Amino acid sequence: MPKISVIVPNYNHALYLRQRIGSILNQTYEDFELILLDDCSTDNSVEVLLSYKDHPKVSHLVFNKQNSGGTFKQWEKGIELAKGKYIWIAESDDWADTTFLEKIINGIGTSNTIGLAYTTSKLINSGGEVTFENEEQNSNELIEHKGIQFISEKLLTSNAIWNASMMVFKKDLFYKLNDTSFKHMKYCGDWFLYVQLCQHTDVLEIKQTLNNYRIHSNNVSSEAKKLGMYFTEGFRVFEYVSRIEGISIPIRCLYDWAKMYQKADREYHFPKELRHYVLKMFFNYNPLINVFVYFRIILSNLKNV
Repeated sequence: MPKISVIVPNYNHALYLRQRIGSILNQTYEDFELILLDDCSTDNSVEVLLSYKDHPKVSHLVFNKQNSGGTFKQWEKGIELAKGKYIWIAESDDWADTTFLEKIINGIGTSNTIGLAYTTSKLINSGGEVTFENEEQNSNELIEHKGIQFISEKLLTSNAIWNASMMVFKKDLFYKLNDTSFKHMKYCGDWFLYVQLCQHTDVLEIKQTLNNYRIHSNNVSSEAKKLGMYFTEGFRVFEYVSRIEGISIPIRCLYDWAKMYQKADREYHFPKELRHYVLKMFFNYNPLINVFVYFRIILSNLKNV
């Protein structure tokens, strides 16, 4: 039985698949199975994936006849097929350093309480060129966080694990989730999943850049931001977090939501219906957020006078 199950959920990323899969098969840590999933791609992804069907590391090759409607449903399918103790969801358009798994597994092994570990990432564009890299996050430092502390400091109003490819977690944590609705989300399902995983484990932060996160026009995140999903879905995650025992919500956090909303609305010009929906969510949680929103709008208008 493999120690790690590597899940590659793909949709229309034929251009990047060989680099993605190659970076997995060339890992220095070799005790893994590879699960390849395609969500009814319309490019030549099927052809690329079929070229790996006889590889000894490939345990499953699954092609959906109909698109599932969301990548997080594919995550769940992969986890259900997985035989490994650990799960690595390796997004189909990213790629990893060949020592990624070795260093993740070595890190997890430093403590019996750690069930989730992640590294830092470089941002790359569609051509593979580096667009952002924080050298301060490449210090080789290992930082252990208590789960609730990590949620409070890293997952309160945003997702510090901003790419699934940079993270590995114990499979058994998945079956301790309180709420499986993450799989129906379009954008923030990863954030919601990580919050719930961290309720049951400590977290290891590995400050070494071992993942390459590709940002391009076909990313789900690019379109989701324009549709306001950071608020329609992300605020639901925040509401869940605020109900976790041991988590306190400072006033500053409410102001941050107002600030993020006002900035996003100014950039993307949300339609009236979306504005009403989000502001109603804010009001139902705490009307003070709405006060902050209108305060920032008034302040912005005064600056333009």
